[in-house]
Amino acid sequence: MNQNNILKTFETLKTVLQHFNNKTQEELLIRIGNQNQWFTEKSILKAVKGLISLLDAKDLENAVSKYYDGKEKLIGVIAAGNIPAGGFADVLYILLT
Repeated sequence: MNQNNILKTFETLKTVLQHFNNKTQEELLIRIGNQNQWFTEKSILKAVKGLISLLDAKDLENAVSKYYDGKEKLIGVIAAGNIPAGGFADVLYILLT
């Protein structure tokens, strides 16, 4: 997958997150809460809001232009399991670079 496809995919994700309706949001909160009871409604909604701001198209394009060198890399990630979407930014920037 090339960078343009990745950028478009994350732009679509941002749009989806911005347009959650109440039913979808409630279903998401229940599913996440059932899988990890440490995740509160407040922490989940804060994480979603953070993801929306992280997925700014211009910021992502700047990151690609600044850090992408076209070389293949082998990268490992150890992500926190106690923070909603804790490893998301790591995976996002790995995919972009």
